[in-house]
Amino acid sequence: MLNRKFAAVAIAAGIMFGTSGCNFMSPIATMEVYTPGDGTSTDFGDIAARNIFILVTPSGQTALFGSFINQGTASTTFEYEIAGQTFSQNLQAGEKLDIGFNGKNALPISGLNQMAGSLADVTFKSGSAVVKDTIPLLDATFAEYAPLVNSINVIAPTEAPN
Repeated sequence: MLNRKFAAVAIAAGIMFGTSGCNFMSPIATMEVYTPGDGTSTDFGDIAARNIFILVTPSGQTALFGSFINQGTASTTFEYEIAGQTFSQNLQAGEKLDIGFNGKNALPISGLNQMAGSLADVTFKSGSAVVKDTIPLLDATFAEYAPLVNSINVIAPTEAPN
């Protein structure tokens, strides 16, 4: 009778540890650093680029979306080059520049003959800091991008973010 009790306890303990063993060894997922968006995020000098991506319309027009933040204590001029075009921006200390969000226009990119799903090369520069990265090209496949893709058609090619 005593053997049956020990056997029952051993089986129960085995099941308990067998089904919860992953919790003893798994890394904590909330401690993983990741970009919570579809775009590219990187830091170069005092500038932080966040959720940078390009949307493509069915007719092939492309426009840049994302945000840049000056994390420094002084005004900073920075550049980014995409498809042979160089764009220059100046941000005051702590200032955030939204492109295509919060009432700001997206930045049309001409000469980018790539399809949605591909990656475009980009070079970010601020002072002596130079970072080469890639930016995803997306389309209206996801419903949340449809209004943004539709807004590209009304952007004049000469408009740049302010």
